[in-house]
Amino acid sequence: MDVLEELGCKVRSGENWVEVSGNNLADGDFTFDLNDMPDMVPTLAVLAAFRKGQTTINNVAHLRIKESNRLEAVVAELNRTGIEAREMPEGLAIQGGKMRPAKIETYNDHRMAMSFGVAGLVVPGMEISDKKCVDKSFPAFWEELEKI
Repeated sequence: MDVLEELGCKVRSGENWVEVSGNNLADGDFTFDLNDMPDMVPTLAVLAAFRKGQTTINNVAHLRIKESNRLEAVVAELNRTGIEAREMPEGLAIQGGKMRPAKIETYNDHRMAMSFGVAGLVVPGMEISDKKCVDKSFPAFWEELEKI
């Protein structure tokens, strides 16, 4: 939640809930070490696409051996949406811009599907391949997303 707040999101939470809104994201260049929370890389990368400036995510080379090569996958799908992203030896860099709708490949990776699914709340026409891959961690994800 600290990373989201640093990027300008408003975060509210209670005992068993969290609410995040992303209006007025911070401009400028940011670097984050996500070694201790690598599962958040796809989410942060998608958020970074919507703000002005470069976001660098470091110390996550081990993401190349998750359900997919998450670094390569995130870069490929961000580029597919018109966002400039590049893989680096220890992470990735995202240059924020204007995301366009695209058909997103999930690589059978639930975190890819969910991260880009949330982007679809802002970018109408986003299409997610293999939506069933979210069943691994959050089978009701698409139903919950519809409620937003």
